[in-house]
Amino acid sequence: DTGDGNGLDVLMSPLCDTLVDVLRPLYLKVVDVDQLCALAVILKGEVLEEQIELRGASLGAMRACVGMLLHEVQERLTFRAQMYIRDEIQAYAPSKEDLEYPQKLIS
Repeated sequence: DTGDGNGLDVLMSPLCDTLVDVLRPLYLKVVDVDQLCALAVILKGEVLEEQIELRGASLGAMRACVGMLLHEVQERLTFRAQMYIRDEIQAYAPSKEDLEYPQKLIS
């Protein structure tokens, strides 16, 4: 039985590599942190834990493929979060209206 799983891995490995190569440009275009979080949750929870783990060793190549996709999506998420912090938080310059906010509450 383990020989069959290894044979299947040999057949699926090039297909998984192609799948990663096809999907990579799609998730690299995503800039929204929430969308990247959702994608990571789906890959980890629904695909890895629910689908692949249920089928066991017969999907070893697919487990590695989805694991690689998850890792790359998590790296992209980290990068986009760092860019958001840099651009929206560190570079924030309050306007005059922002600084007068307590006065708006009184009015």
